[in-house]
Amino acid sequence: MRDSATSEQILNFLIKEVIEIAVFYRLSKQFTRLMYMPAARTGLMFGYHNIVQNDFRKNNEQWSLQVESINRDNAELTMPLKSFVADLNDLRHYHSYHQNHGLINPLETRLMEGNICINPDKQIYEFKPEGLQNSLPLSASSSLVTELAALSIQYNQLNNHSSFVIFEEPEAHLHLSAQREMAKLIVGLVNQGTYVLLTSHSDTFLQQINNLVLLNRLQDQALLEQLQIKDYETLSAEKVALYDFKVEEGKTNVQRIECGEYGFVAPSINEELFQLLQETNLILDRVSKDEQDTAVTTDKEGS
Repeated sequence: MRDSATSEQILNFLIKEVIEIAVFYRLSKQFTRLMYMPAARTGLMFGYHNIVQNDFRKNNEQWSLQVESINRDNAELTMPLKSFVADLNDLRHYHSYHQNHGLINPLETRLMEGNICINPDKQIYEFKPEGLQNSLPLSASSSLVTELAALSIQYNQLNNHSSFVIFEEPEAHLHLSAQREMAKLIVGLVNQGTYVLLTSHSDTFLQQINNLVLLNRLQDQALLEQLQIKDYETLSAEKVALYDFKVEEGKTNVQRIECGEYGFVAPSINEELFQLLQETNLILDRVSKDEQDTAVTTDKEGS
């Protein structure tokens, strides 16, 4: 560290290192498969080659974290991000194995409408849409594909009861129907024994989770068939722990949310929805008033 580093910078640096070692590294030893899906996964998908070559080394037994000055503008990748990049690099070999053995990947069949493949000449990931012979660079694919590519590559590695997935914002770049489908896929992982820790800002995603929880409670087969939802896509509330994060007066308050009659209610999301509804009603009232005023004026002119 440089002498110019402030005590606050040093403290933040030490906290980050402690969290990485105490939490992430410990989880990596506790579970057979630890997968981290960062919010910045698309950017890392595009740049992991350079990161692997220039910024870090990883082998089976030891992490080598090349931590430079904490004053450096271009901060080092954290251990979870390095794990993500290392997995992308290592799993090029595993992914071809899964393709050759015909394992079904629901991300590809239900959301992406194509599959992630390896360009044998360039040794990089590409996307092959259904019905096309040639694959496309990820940079020429949709944001939905690039957001889901990393999870798709590693998905079949999670078919065991000793996996842990940390997933930031699974709804990112997904339209509403795809968010609902993603919720079902994540519930499927949970029901097969995978531990999932995720963050979300999406009311659509949360409501779909609530629907799956309520369907599990109802145990109504006719309703499941009507909605075309499978038994394994419903979720017991006992498998869910929901925490609501809300910033108030410069501090982040964390509240455990219990499952109620209608599922899990997140105050931070509902408050924004309520404010949006109020704003919409005010605008619509004004639009309606203007239309009425225009109609009255027209009647007077006509008479």
